Formats: sequence, C-alpha cells, structure tokens
Amino acid sequence: MIPSRKRPGAPGRPVTFSAAEGLGAFELAQLWADRTAWPIDERTPLDELAELACMSALGAWLSRWQSMAIHGAMLAGANPEAVAGALGSSLDVAFERWHE
Repeated sequence: MIPSRKRPGAPGRPVTFSAAEGLGAFELAQLWADRTAWPIDERTPLDELAELACMSALGAWLSRWQSMAIHGAMLAGANPEAVAGALGSSLDVAFERWHE
C-alpha cells in the first residue's frame, strides 16, 4: 500500500490486484471514486500501478455481480431489450451473462 499524496492520513492505495481485491468491493469503489486519491500531474510508477490495480480489481468485482444484477432486473419486470440497453450490449450477450 502506498499513501495518498493528496490526503495525509488517508488509507493506502494498493499496488497489486490481490491487495486491491482484498479491500472489498465497496471500499474499492469509494477509493476509485475519490479523485483526491489520484494525482493528476507528477505521477509516479506507484501512482500508475495503484490506479491500475484498483481499476482491475473493481472491474473483477463488478463482473462477478453482473449476472445477479441482470437477474434482479428481469425479476423486477424489465424486458430483455431494456436489460441489454442497460448492459450496453446485445440481447445475446445479456442472455449469456445472465446464465453465468
């Protein structure tokens, strides 16, 4: 973990996928959304690795939950076309992900 340069005392930023995934999905999403944790200029290799680790782990968490979100939308009465639109993909892809 590396400290946030913008927020002294802020929790560290993980620099590996494993460390980022270990934060858990909600803490990871909060970290990703906190733009003060990510310097814009004078970025170091550790800044780049931390951002990549967080992006990758958050993407993995969200992918795992996608089939449940599709199922929830279908149970709530959304039609398949609306689900595909929310997914940003085709009906075939929505169906495949739903059945994962």
